[in-house]
Amino acid sequence: MGWKPSRRLLTMIQPKQHGAVRVWSLPTGPLQENAVLVAGAGNEGFLFDPGDDAERILALVRGAGVTVRGILLTHAHFDHIGAVQPLREALGVPVWLHPADLPLYRLGAASAAR
Repeated sequence: MGWKPSRRLLTMIQPKQHGAVRVWSLPTGPLQENAVLVAGAGNEGFLFDPGDDAERILALVRGAGVTVRGILLTHAHFDHIGAVQPLREALGVPVWLHPADLPLYRLGAASAAR
């Protein structure tokens, strides 16, 4: 498809470097919850709490050149799960969540489908 991330997004969000690990933080949605992208030396990593703005998060992932291996959710509040489904489909990755939050996650997914 010829889609490219916006230069503005990529120049605004620079990773924090922690040894071989790079960490990007992107505020998303009305509550400005931080979606976090973490990548190691091999440019593989994980996406944490993609709360909203799937297109912006995907632009960050693609622009950073990170191969995401999974989506990790710290909990299932709506502001942490809003972009999970479109990102899971776009990236073809599994999603991990503590089993105790699964009922809340399912409620959120059902609400989003309405």
